[in-house]
Amino acid sequence: MNRHHDFWRLSGGKRFVETVRAGSRERRSILIHEPFDPRPLAAAIGDLTRDQGLDGLCEIDGSQPSASLCHHLQSKFDPIASTIDGFAFGLNYAVILAWNVAATSVLLEELSSFARSCAVRGEMSAPVVIIVSRIPIDHCTQPVWEKLEARGILGPHDGVGFAAGAGRGIQTFEHRLKTSVAVEVGAWDLDIIERILSMSTHRATRPDAHLDAWSDPRADAWRDDRPSWTAGSLDEWGGEACVHPLYLAVNKPALLTKRVWRGQVAVLFPWLEEFRQTVIRTYRRQLRPDDLSYGGDVESLDWGPVCWQLGRAGVDRSALDAIHAGRKIRNDLAHGRPVDWSAVQSFEADINKVGLLR
Repeated sequence: MNRHHDFWRLSGGKRFVETVRAGSRERRSILIHEPFDPRPLAAAIGDLTRDQGLDGLCEIDGSQPSASLCHHLQSKFDPIASTIDGFAFGLNYAVILAWNVAATSVLLEELSSFARSCAVRGEMSAPVVIIVSRIPIDHCTQPVWEKLEARGILGPHDGVGFAAGAGRGIQTFEHRLKTSVAVEVGAWDLDIIERILSMSTHRATRPDAHLDAWSDPRADAWRDDRPSWTAGSLDEWGGEACVHPLYLAVNKPALLTKRVWRGQVAVLFPWLEEFRQTVIRTYRRQLRPDDLSYGGDVESLDWGPVCWQLGRAGVDRSALDAIHAGRKIRNDLAHGRPVDWSAVQSFEADINKVGLLR
């Protein structure tokens, strides 16, 4: 599994990398469980370490031909020692960053031994070890190691920022609607957000009805399975557990449709409310309060009473049709039903034609 190449560049990704780096500056060795390809996260940590220029950096890819930790240290730093313990007590302000380290490898044993010796040294100048692992490593324990999980990294604001930063601006109503649906549906998966945004507006605003346009083999792999963070089908997003949209598509399609609805509501409800207020201002003389106990407030009239009263008042048929179309969209959304872009387009054309919303 791979994350989108922009994942660690967004604010949530940067915060996580900065958290790791802050721990290493406090001379804590850190073990990170990252179920996706660990190289991009390791690269982001390495880049920040180099940019800050506070520590020497030794990077080790455990998938490359085996070499001892001592060999890596001697190649990167001055050969001040010939043993792991010698480097642990002789090196100052160094970060040993490793990834793709097998759970049963000699390299992991050496890194663990090195981290223990650095902890025994107990000085603020002691080296630290950071391991980014695709699999959990159980025998690296506290107090030597601080364990982190790369979960709950991104939030809704990251998705919106990604959509805007990728040149898919949110300055128009149509783009705002597409972005809102794409972010709500895709959640933390930037690839899904990107695919939905690249679709036509007709499909992008109802991705639950056009799964073939944005699905991938993960959908079949997750069919009839339990959602799992390690499998990539579950993560934390917006402060709560969130299942991947492809898992929902093949296992709980009604919940996928609910996400589409939430994305639509965030943009369409304010837009429809603006239209309702415009109608009331335009036809105030023909409207009466629905309940006089409210003190004569026509502003609180809902869509039903507005349509009924204006129909009795003999309002122009084209304007009344536009108002009824707005009521239909609002009622569908109020009952949890997402609407098609064609209905929104038709309604927008009608209200522009009669000049009710400019």
